[in-house]
Amino acid sequence: MFTAILDLAPNRPASRQELERQENLVAATEELAGLQLSILIAAKCAASGSLAAGDRAHLRAERAHLRTLFSVKIDQIAMTFGVQNAMDAQAEVERNVTIPKPTKPPARPAQYQRHYF
Repeated sequence: MFTAILDLAPNRPASRQELERQENLVAATEELAGLQLSILIAAKCAASGSLAAGDRAHLRAERAHLRTLFSVKIDQIAMTFGVQNAMDAQAEVERNVTIPKPTKPPARPAQYQRHYF
């Protein structure tokens, strides 16, 4: 009889607290993704040859600060949602966050293509 009760447990809808917990985990993962993108952009700018040495040093320091924030955020996720969720979030962010490829600016429309409202 006891096992029959356990078999029915997964069929219950998730509680409101569990849904809020999942939403909070998604929000924390998005913050982690924002930090990762900032780290990547700072690294790309520092690697470009168009910056002065002082500017590159400033970007290196900024990148180190962002890495610290990234690590702190992972620790916060681990303490709030569990170590496995933190490891999964970190792996997902590191795998999926990339710098978008540069796009060309839109071509200027010809005179006959312009729309006036």
